[in-house]
Amino acid sequence: MTPTPLPPVSLQAAATAVPRTSITTEDLLVAHGHLLSPSLRDTIARMGVARRHVALANAPAYLTGRDDTMRMEDTATTLACSALRACRERRPFDPREVGLLVAVTNTQ
Repeated sequence: MTPTPLPPVSLQAAATAVPRTSITTEDLLVAHGHLLSPSLRDTIARMGVARRHVALANAPAYLTGRDDTMRMEDTATTLACSALRACRERRPFDPREVGLLVAVTNTQ
């Protein structure tokens, strides 16, 4: 049995997208540090992450208790569409030519 040859594969474009709103780790710890154990506060402070992107438009106010309603600004879908638009700007293509779309998310 002879294996069927695979068609050529190439990466034509890649892009990333992150939520528009962000909060500093310092602001996060000031707002919520009292709710965390000393060990967890120390771990978060030493992670080396200065700014965290969040999907809430009102993240700083919501996380500090000044606003009790979560207002979503970005979703996985809006971020994926944004990254796809960036790919099309870098290398214009007919979407029907796409054989595979890979999406990766990270939530910590």
